[in-house]
Amino acid sequence: MCFQDTLSAQHSHDVPSPVSGRAPEPPQSPPFITFSPGQALWKLYHLWRGGDDEEPLRLSLVSGEDPCGALLGDNLPREHQRLQLLLNDAAQARLEALAASPDALNERALVFLTRDELAAWLFLFPAVGQGRALTNARLQQALLRHNITTGIQWDTLRQLPTLPQRHFRMVPIAAGTAPIPGRDGRIVDHFPRSIGAEVQVDVLAHEDYESLHLVRDIGENDVICDIFPATKGTPGLTVTGRPLDAPDGRTVTVPQGRNTCLSEDGLHLVAACRGHVVFSGRSFQVKPVLELREPPVSPQQVVKFLGDIHIHGDLPDGASVYAVGTVQVDGAVGACTIEAGENIILSSGAQGVNRAMLRAQRSVYAKYLDHCTVYARESIQADCIIRCELYSNDLVRVRTGLGAIIGGTVRATREVSATMVGSQAHRPTHIFLGGQPCEEAERAQVLQEIEDADQTIAELSRRTDEEAVRQLPKLKLHQGVAKLKLEKFDRELEAAAKALETEDCRLLCDTAYPGTVVTIRHRDVPVDQITQPCAIGVTDGHVGWL
Repeated sequence: MCFQDTLSAQHSHDVPSPVSGRAPEPPQSPPFITFSPGQALWKLYHLWRGGDDEEPLRLSLVSGEDPCGALLGDNLPREHQRLQLLLNDAAQARLEALAASPDALNERALVFLTRDELAAWLFLFPAVGQGRALTNARLQQALLRHNITTGIQWDTLRQLPTLPQRHFRMVPIAAGTAPIPGRDGRIVDHFPRSIGAEVQVDVLAHEDYESLHLVRDIGENDVICDIFPATKGTPGLTVTGRPLDAPDGRTVTVPQGRNTCLSEDGLHLVAACRGHVVFSGRSFQVKPVLELREPPVSPQQVVKFLGDIHIHGDLPDGASVYAVGTVQVDGAVGACTIEAGENIILSSGAQGVNRAMLRAQRSVYAKYLDHCTVYARESIQADCIIRCELYSNDLVRVRTGLGAIIGGTVRATREVSATMVGSQAHRPTHIFLGGQPCEEAERAQVLQEIEDADQTIAELSRRTDEEAVRQLPKLKLHQGVAKLKLEKFDRELEAAAKALETEDCRLLCDTAYPGTVVTIRHRDVPVDQITQPCAIGVTDGHVGWL
């Protein structure tokens, strides 16, 4: 559609017809600027058109495939009032000139330039009487007076002087190029940065642990994340020829950690070796994995590794395993010691005969726990727990499989949730809620060390032999270090106790049997009869049944 056709097509709704009898419905687009009866431009328009209607005058700011259309959304709210004032002032001056010279008034071009100089419009007032019409050369001069030299719609400019419907219209005549800011860099991960903490299955089994993604295998040169670099901004240009700077996108920090590297093109973070991928703090790391297969570990063997350990068989009595990362055991676990800097995963459970000790800086997941001592800074989750000593700084969840806690002592900061607590034989089962169980247990161990040292120092002080004289300074040094640890624990526990005073804690179970005792804030709540369901805790400072 040519510019003349565009003006003709829009003539019926850009300006109200004086014989329509009513104003047309205002369209959603293109944008309009409206002049009410009594305003100078409205008066001038009605003098030119004739008629006695009182309909407002609406001017469209676009026509056809308007090159300025993309700018209108940003410009119109800021420029609307300025444009209206400019048109009314020019119309008022035109009315005054018409009064002075009603028989000869030349056609006039009004140029409107946005403040950001990214768009310009022409508005033509018609000639009166013997007044001269504008030529293409005079229109160009009008643009040059406003320094408009770039982005001019030359086809429109050439056609405009010959178009019969060119008056009282906002004609987009020039469009600049807006600057395009560069895109910020971004990272798209192939591995999640956090690990889910709770098991949502009916029965824990080896395949369930795989679905938890607690351990995420990765091969050498496998992609960990994609890197989309920041892009440069594209400068803009105003209709007056002034360049506009465009900000570049912000660079993104690549989460490159230990045992990872960039691909040759720099667009991917890849594993530098085979192992387990984890996100720690601000970076992805690939931890080396020690794979122990049949026979994996012998009795009394001590295994230490600066990474993750995966034992594909049983862990016999007397064995000790220490890992900076996660320890996963596919087979049965006996009376042994496992310490992990992250999680402990026992796919087939542990039968500790009161000599197994499990300590995890994060969580412990097990098929079952029988006569074990377990410490977890986060959660402990199992199908069944029998006569264990559990310490969790978060929650103990026994909701899969049998879902039973039978006998022993369970200490958790926030919550203990189980299908069944206690037994029909009324086996004593003690639940402690609140506090910091792991730190409190460590404090008790340090206190015992101090008492043992005091006793040994007293015995050595009564001796005068060379061996006693040699050992006494070492014991006193050890005692002094232990006392410093005790003071540190006391400060931390005091601060934690204040922080946890307002937090709620609770025991939730489907069935609780007599013999179960829940202790919260040194207050015991015994279960004297079979209770279904059972909820005991503290809410709003009150300890008791919920």
